[in-house]
Amino acid sequence: MRCFVTLSVAIAMLFAAFVLADSHETQAVLHRSGEPPTTARIGVMLPLSGKKAPIGLQQRQGFELAEERFNADSGIKVKFLFEDTKSDAEVGEAGVRKLIEREGVSIIFAFPCAIVYKTQPIANRAGALLMACNMDPRTAQASPRTFRVFPNLRQQTLVMLRYLGKGDGKQVAVIRLKEPSPDYAVTELLLPALKAEGWQVVANATCSMKNRNYEAVVAQVKAGNPDVVLMYVDNEAVPVLLKLLKQKALLGKVKIVGGISFAFPFKLPSQMLEGITVVAPICALSGRSKLETSWLGQEFRKRYRKPPPHLCRLLF
Repeated sequence: MRCFVTLSVAIAMLFAAFVLADSHETQAVLHRSGEPPTTARIGVMLPLSGKKAPIGLQQRQGFELAEERFNADSGIKVKFLFEDTKSDAEVGEAGVRKLIEREGVSIIFAFPCAIVYKTQPIANRAGALLMACNMDPRTAQASPRTFRVFPNLRQQTLVMLRYLGKGDGKQVAVIRLKEPSPDYAVTELLLPALKAEGWQVVANATCSMKNRNYEAVVAQVKAGNPDVVLMYVDNEAVPVLLKLLKQKALLGKVKIVGGISFAFPFKLPSQMLEGITVVAPICALSGRSKLETSWLGQEFRKRYRKPPPHLCRLLF
């Protein structure tokens, strides 16, 4: 599970970089048709030593795996340049200067929040794009080039609700992971909101990797005969999703929600991505699936009048 989450963080950051990078301001190099692949260099600031080293080393593993998979499947090539912050903000400040001034990096991922806060003024002056999994909202708002990669629970809920729209009596089946999990709080907020918008919840199923109750969850969903199947995708939910997509009666009804739904295609056979609709705060899915919205894309549009054309095809 941890490996999956660290891979998810890396993939989120990687795709966010290409969505958010303005070609004129950050000089992010993207592959264009008819040209040989070029390499985009992205700085990654992690605590690879010190008290937070276990987290940093785990995240590095995810970034390396994401780099390997992305470079194997894409015309765009990426190279992560790692800088050890030693779990110290002062060291992180020196590290970001090195990445920008010596390595010429214009896209940087930083962890944790203290490093983001300390390095933001330097990155901003250099016109670099600075991203993190999470940060104080005031830090994110202090610069149009600073982004948090993951939205908070309320933002996730609002995005999902907005793009599901009015229910008008339609029936929805909701699948969530066993508590505690990130999606549990989201669905707790989402369920009453769905009812308020006219959706009729005909199934509220909880899947558990420990109990492997996948067949029971699918049976509960089928029995409800829903118009929409709404589920949060995480490592635990993939076996359920596989079984759902084999049900002819549910084809075209599955909507994927959740903060890390961009990583699940690596777990699914490519033919099963057909017809899936995604309602996600952040999403970097294959073109075979339909993307309804991206929270990150919305944030981008708020800060820039129009996205660079050569980036639109990736997420918009």
